[in-house]
Amino acid sequence: MKIKRQDARVGHLVSEDIMGMTSVPLIMKGTVLTDQHIRALRAFNIQELTVESAGDLLKASPPTQQGERVEQKVESSPFLTRYMQSVEDYKKEFVKWQSGMAVDIAKIREILLSVLAEVQESPTLIHTVIQVQSKPDYFYYHAMATALLSTLIGKKLGIDDTQSTQLGLGAALSNCGMAKISSIILKKERPLTEREFSEVKMHPVHSYKLIKDSPLLKSETKLAILQHHERYDGTGYPSREKGDRVHLYAQIIGIADIFHAMSSDRLYKTKQPIFKVLDIIRKDHFGQFPPQVVTGLLDLISGLSTGTGVRLTSGHQGKVVFTQSHSPTRPIIKLEGSEELLDLSKQQDVHIAEVLS
Repeated sequence: MKIKRQDARVGHLVSEDIMGMTSVPLIMKGTVLTDQHIRALRAFNIQELTVESAGDLLKASPPTQQGERVEQKVESSPFLTRYMQSVEDYKKEFVKWQSGMAVDIAKIREILLSVLAEVQESPTLIHTVIQVQSKPDYFYYHAMATALLSTLIGKKLGIDDTQSTQLGLGAALSNCGMAKISSIILKKERPLTEREFSEVKMHPVHSYKLIKDSPLLKSETKLAILQHHERYDGTGYPSREKGDRVHLYAQIIGIADIFHAMSSDRLYKTKQPIFKVLDIIRKDHFGQFPPQVVTGLLDLISGLSTGTGVRLTSGHQGKVVFTQSHSPTRPIIKLEGSEELLDLSKQQDVHIAEVLS
C-alpha cells in the first residue's frame, strides 16, 4: 500500500524501491524500516512510499524445517547509512559543547574517518553528501559535508592524505564555536539582525579557543579554523586578513563552507541548485578566493563524466554528452526520451539541479 512519508513507521516493509536523486535506490525493496531509514526519507524529501508491515511479512513467510520463520534481510545504501550515522554522532558532540563540555577532537576524528576513506576512493559520492540534508539538523550535516568537501578539494590541489585528514578535521571543527552562540539565534527562521550577525561572526574565535591547546591538531589546522571566514581580498572576518596571510587551508574550508551553505535548505533561506551555486561563486565571489581554490571546487563538483545522469531546473532529465572546457558548469545534455541535445552554455536560465549517477 502507498503511504505518506509522515505515516512511515519503524517495522514497515518497503515493497518497492525508493528512489532518491541517484541512479540506485535510496532504500531497496525488501528493507524493514528503521529510525535511520525514516530520517533518510525526510532528508531526501521523499513524499510517498509503498510498504507492507513487517508483521505481514512474517505471516506470509513459510516456516523452515525447524519451524522458524524466514528472516527478511534488511538492505540499504551502506555509505548513506554510515554518513547519516556520522551526522548523528557529530550532533551528539555538538550538544555536549553547548552544555560546556570540552571538544573531544579524537572523537571528531573517529567520526570523520568513518566515512572519509570511502569518499576519497569514490569522489562522486560527494553528490550524495550534498543532496542529503535536513533543515532542523543543518549545522550537523553542514559540518560533515564541509569536512568531506574540503578534503577532496585539498586532494585536487595536491595535498597528501595525512595533511588532507588534518584539513578535513579542521573543517569539521571550524564551526564548533557556534555552540557558544545563543540557541535562539541558531534556531531563528528569519534573517539575522545586525546585532545577531555580529554575535555569529565571533564563532571562528570561539572555535579557535575551544581547540587551541589540543596536541592532536597541527598549527596550520588551528589557524585555518580561526581564519575560515577570512577572504583573499580582505573582505572577511574576524581580522580582515588578506592575500597570503590567509592560510590555504582556511581558503579551502571557506569555499567549501559557502558552497554547501548555498546549496542547502536552511531555516531562513532556500537552497540554490548546485551548479547555479558554482556559477555564483565564480562570478559574485570573484577575488575572495585564490583561483586555484575555485578551480579545485569546480573540478570536484562539475567534473562529470560522459553518461552521467542529471536533473535540470527545467524539470527535464538527461545525460552528459560533452563538457566544454570554457564552461565546465554548463555541459551539453542529451535529454531523456529524445535525441535533442541541450547546450547549457546557451541556456543561462537552466542549471543542473541534481546529479543522478
